[in-house]
Amino acid sequence: VFADTVVKVNRNRKSQERCLLISDLALYTLTIGKFKLTNRVPLTAITSISMSTFADGYFVLHIAPGLKGVAADLIITSVRKAEIATILTTEVSHIAGTLQMRFSDRIEYRSKPAGLFSKGNIGVRTLEFHEDASLEAQGAVTKLDEKAKPATAMRILVSPAFGANAAIQLHTSEPNSAAVTVSSAPRSAPRGYNSETNRETAPPPPPPPPHRKSFSSFPQAQAMYDFKSDSSEDLPFRTGNLLRILERNASDGWWTAELNGKTGLIPANYVRLL
Repeated sequence: VFADTVVKVNRNRKSQERCLLISDLALYTLTIGKFKLTNRVPLTAITSISMSTFADGYFVLHIAPGLKGVAADLIITSVRKAEIATILTTEVSHIAGTLQMRFSDRIEYRSKPAGLFSKGNIGVRTLEFHEDASLEAQGAVTKLDEKAKPATAMRILVSPAFGANAAIQLHTSEPNSAAVTVSSAPRSAPRGYNSETNRETAPPPPPPPPHRKSFSSFPQAQAMYDFKSDSSEDLPFRTGNLLRILERNASDGWWTAELNGKTGLIPANYVRLL
């Protein structure tokens, strides 16, 4: 039904490139290259989908507790978020009825303890979304703040172009919170509701400034050196290659980039922004 490369955020708040597959019965994530299966989630085990009210690419798949092999919820980011959500609500409705979609800038999700060798019970963490005007000057869409405190909270910074200034936003009666139940049964959409994206639309915005970036428009960088790596999470490139920068993490010097349809991590000091 669906296949594309996405980025999964693990329990240590690190981005991992994955292949996302959706069939009429289950959702799968696989490593890039060797295509090793990392998660298999029956569609009947997905209890809901949570998103922020911003026009970012992040969403949380809430998984029923007790599922063998998938003990926690999944955090995924993709420029095709709306399409993925629509496909999941449609496929789930065929076999399990309705799939609830929630919109909030503070999302609670179930997670394993952080640390490679950490053991313990599944706990509840929070995923918070905040606007950051400094991202506009950096040409970035979103930024994952890996050093947010406390450790049980993960913070996503969003450029105003995809927050308050975005053409499509969610407006609710309660600040920063909403829940929408989507099913395949015919129904009349409420005023201002976009049935194709399953989100409410704002009143017509004022004319945007010239040369405004679209959601899929990311800054480019040129490789100054060759980069080779055996890691499936990295993105090798050659001197002179033009890469599209999807996410910049100033804390560890590694960025998420795209080249020739492939995405992965690159060392920031090997490239220069154009």
